[in-house]
Parts: sequence; structure tokens; C-alpha cells
Amino acid sequence: MRSALLILVLLTSWLTAHGNSVLPTVGSEIRYSCKGESYSDRYVLNWHHQGGMVIYEESFSSPKKKESPRWDGVAQGWEYIAGAHYLRANPSILTKNKLKSGNLEKVTTLKPGTYSGVIESTNRNGKFDVSVSTKVGKEQRIDTKIGRATLVVELESVMGNADGNGAVVRRSAFYSKSFRLIINEKVEVSKPSAWIFPYDCEVQGVKRRSRVPKSKLAEFSWPKAGTELSYKCEGSIKSLKMNVIKNQKDNVIVEIIRDSQKPFRAAGPGWKLYFGLADHLVDAEGKPMRAYSMKGGGSKPPAKVGLYEAGYSSSTRPEEVVDLYGFLSPPEVRVVTNHGEKQISYIRAYHSGQKAFFRFTHEYSSELKLPVAVEAADKMGNKFDYRCELDSGGKK
Repeated sequence: MRSALLILVLLTSWLTAHGNSVLPTVGSEIRYSCKGESYSDRYVLNWHHQGGMVIYEESFSSPKKKESPRWDGVAQGWEYIAGAHYLRANPSILTKNKLKSGNLEKVTTLKPGTYSGVIESTNRNGKFDVSVSTKVGKEQRIDTKIGRATLVVELESVMGNADGNGAVVRRSAFYSKSFRLIINEKVEVSKPSAWIFPYDCEVQGVKRRSRVPKSKLAEFSWPKAGTELSYKCEGSIKSLKMNVIKNQKDNVIVEIIRDSQKPFRAAGPGWKLYFGLADHLVDAEGKPMRAYSMKGGGSKPPAKVGLYEAGYSSSTRPEEVVDLYGFLSPPEVRVVTNHGEKQISYIRAYHSGQKAFFRFTHEYSSELKLPVAVEAADKMGNKFDYRCELDSGGKK
């Protein structure tokens, strides 16, 4: 009895210290309606917990707008409550935050009061300090679309120099302890910012995915040598072909042909190719084009789903280390392919450097052992931006 009580005390202390008790539940999906001129709808899916953090995806949409921006994000408990997340990646920039000073970590107690600190933010524009102050109000009950008299805590945050260019962000939100979610949220920005925009969103519905995948192992298989994959594309290219030349342990060679451009070959472990990387690239004549060197333990492949962080440099720019952030979702989404409906997982990678920002996404089918869709974008050089869906190839 005494040992059981000790375990309970230790567990409670751990949850408090890591803020895990305030994080959204894995599989929770939240839909919002939004006011204003920006976007009318917002969607958030909290799909994984890792090391005391929640990993989520977020998207905005509107019938009046062609583009629907989406984010990948990671947040510890205090970051989720304060609105200053550890990692936040949108289509054009990735920002990483680290607490430098202050008592912001204590905001997870949700006790009334003001918590403040300084965060060091890093993105491709460099490093800059952001001042953060979060006021926690008293508990109150409000009527929402997910329930009458919902018990919530009001949160008010102010972030100075939020974008590194002097913009001040004011955020007001309601947090529900019972749902463990931010249910209403309003963001105001003092001046136009390159990647921060205002919104005012109210919760419309919350549900939890009924099936949580049992396996959390990462998978990066490629089809056997001799397989030819053909894709139809939209964007900067209209067609993509990937021919598997070799497939052995830790050594996959894929020939890539975009439209009528000259083919080139990417060689390396299968997981690197899914991250938009390789050991080396060669042209159609077999001449070396570029080689990559991993940094900081990045030679080890991701073993489980979740967030993967590493760095690398290329032979064409050896002095620059590019940060690599990979998001690997479990196989839980079903999509229709030319081989029928298949369960897929998302392998999304962001390459963030001073002179480069690339985003690669592969929608991977563990049944077919191949990508059923490929997305790639160069947001600094604007050399490519496309989405391709499997047209033919692979086993049925």
C-alpha cells in the first residue's frame, strides 16, 4: 500500500513537472469556426505524445481562398498553455523556441496569476528573443458548442518581438480542464508579419479517433528493384517517375525523372530518401552531383513515429548545417489510390537553413511498400512546388 502511494506521488510530480497533465489527449480532433477576413475554418489534430510533448497538425481554410495553410507543431505543457510552442513549421518557415529565463513553466498549475519569461526563437532569419507574459484567470463557466456551462480557465498572453521584427502578439483563449484543450482562441498582431496572422476561432466540435494504431514503429520500405512508379502531378511539374534501381539493406537507389528533365539518381538508406535526402546524388551519366553528411547523431534512422531531429551539410555548401525535422505519423489515415483504399502514414520533412527551406511529404502505404503521393516545395529559391499522386506501378 505504501509503495503504491509512493508511485502515485512520484507520477503526479512527474506530470506536474512536465506539464503532461494539461496536454491534449492523443487522437483528439478539434474543429473551429473563425471570424474575420483571414480564414473561416480551423482544424487541429493532436496525434502523438513524445517526451512530455504533444505533436499536432493544424490547418486553416476558407471557400474564398485558394490556399489552405497547414502547420506541424510540437508543444510541452507550458508552451501549449502560453501559446509559445517548442516547434512550429508552416509551409514557408520553421521556428524553434527555447526558454531562456522566467517562470513560464509554472503556468501549467493553472493557478490565477501572471507568469512571464524570455524565449529564444530560432528560424532561418537567425536568433531573436521573445518576451512572453501569460495571465491565468479564475475558473468560470461558459456556454460552448461542445457543452453548456463548460468549466474553463481564461488565458491572456502577450508576446513581444514575436517575429523578430517587432511584432506584438496578443492571445486570449479559454482552456478546458475536462477536455484538456484550448477551445476558443483569438490572436491579434500589432503589424503585418511574414508568418503570423490574426484569427478569432470558436470551437464547433471535438471528437477522438476511435482507433489508435497499435504499432509505433517507423517504416520506410521501398518496392523491389525493377519497380517503376509513375505519378501525375499538379504545380511546377506535371509528371514524376521513380524507378527503383537497387534495394538492399541500407542501400536504396532510385532514379528520378521530373517531366522531360534529365534523370538523376538518389542513393542511400531508404529512410533518407523519404526525408528528401540521400547519401549522394549522381546525374544520368553517373557523375557525382552532391553528397550529404549527417551531423549530431543523424546517421541513425528514426525507430518510432513522432518527431525526428538531426542536421546535415552538403558537399556544395559544407560550411552550412541545415536542420532537419521529420514528422512521422502512425498508419491511421485511409485514402483512395489507383490500387483501392489504402491505409497510409505521413512522412513529412522540413529542411531549414540560412539559404534553404525545403519541405517534402510522402504519403506512405505499408501495404504497398511505396509512396502513394509525393509533395515537395522550395520556399526560398522557388525552384519547385508540386504534388504528385500515384498513377501506375507497384503491386496491387
